[in-house]
Amino acid sequence: MLLLEYCDDFKKGEATESSMSTENEIEIVAFPDRITVTNIPSNSDYQIYNVIGQLMQAGTTSVDISTARLGQGVYILRLGNGKTFKFVK
Repeated sequence: MLLLEYCDDFKKGEATESSMSTENEIEIVAFPDRITVTNIPSNSDYQIYNVIGQLMQAGTTSVDISTARLGQGVYILRLGNGKTFKFVK
């Protein structure tokens, strides 16, 4: 299952409200109703999966991704460049 490969790359603390990044690194900040993604190209593709690998949401974004339709839980954000991040809503 493709999703399991990406689980190995998660780092504890990614995608928290107090995320820190260095210049040119992608920064993900999770809020209750959205995720803010910085340092990505305009109109980047993304997918959000739940922890069992079901695609919950997909689209394109340049900064904010609405998570208002997602229920509480743990999710995986996969960006078009292949980078993945875990977040909790």
